[in-house]
Amino acid sequence: MADQQVLLIGDETASGLKEWLPTIIRAQNLPVNLWVESKRGSGPAEWMDPLADLLGRMAARSEPPQVILISLGKRDLLDTADRDVEGFGRVRLDEKALQDKIRDLTKLVAVAKASGARVKWILPPALPDEGLLRQLMQARLGQLGVHAFPGEKKRYAREPDGDVAPKGYSRWAEDVARSVPLGGFRGTIGPRRAEAEPEAEADAEEARREAEAEADESRAEAEQARAEAEQAQKEQARATRLSKLGLAVVVLAGLAYGARALSRR
Repeated sequence: MADQQVLLIGDETASGLKEWLPTIIRAQNLPVNLWVESKRGSGPAEWMDPLADLLGRMAARSEPPQVILISLGKRDLLDTADRDVEGFGRVRLDEKALQDKIRDLTKLVAVAKASGARVKWILPPALPDEGLLRQLMQARLGQLGVHAFPGEKKRYAREPDGDVAPKGYSRWAEDVARSVPLGGFRGTIGPRRAEAEPEAEADAEEARREAEAEADESRAEAEQARAEAEQAQKEQARATRLSKLGLAVVVLAGLAYGARALSRR
């Protein structure tokens, strides 16, 4: 059986996966020949010509890819994230810019599919303040018949700056290998306890953040309830004062009327 020819292209996430996918291939003795090309900070627009050139070189060597993995989206998702703009509040990227991103994705998929290979897109884990682009990418990839690896649904160990940590890439690479699957890979690498560590750490961190958010929300609700109670007390006191004042006015008016009546006699 001939080796499965797999080409992986992308940004720094492809570089991170490159460190671990060969380990899986060797450890499992998978019949896979993996090519990897990556450019840090790149997006679909920067890959159209390089991918066409790369596919031409692979075809010249009689090794055209059967599977093309595209690991892109981090830069564009960060570029299109919602932002706080002074004087305008929360702002999203304009519709034309989003359409340009989807147009570039569509063109890159066309270049990849022209090779006859099966194409899969690896979307990165969730990023802060994402806008609409991920959903638009997933929808367009579905229309093009390209499976999108759901990185946003995964919890991989991360560095303090938010980038995926080596342990996280180890688990991510395993998930990608199983998703393709690479050389029929369906299993796991190493003890389950070791493999579960990054996810357990991520789950614990997520639980901590959720608990803090709930505590903040509870404090905010208590503060709001206290403010509302104070306001209600002030309104009640004001109403009482007005009521007393009204009664005093009525009494005084009555006395004045009585005095006038007596004077007429």
